[in-house]
Amino acid sequence: MSVECAIWRACTGEEAVARVSDASPPRSFRNRPVCSACLAVLESDPTVDAVVNERFTARPA
Repeated sequence: MSVECAIWRACTGEEAVARVSDASPPRSFRNRPVCSACLAVLESDPTVDAVVNERFTARPA
């Protein structure tokens, strides 16, 4: 069973690759599943201190 990205409404809902929290105050989200595209955006945003809590491993089809 895969987990879909749940970070933004505008996201395409791809399969999540990690659980991420925002460590910058005030925290806008905690332990949310995110896809690789959203993770790249979060990591490049200087206003967000993205902390990867867990990375999901690829499951064989």
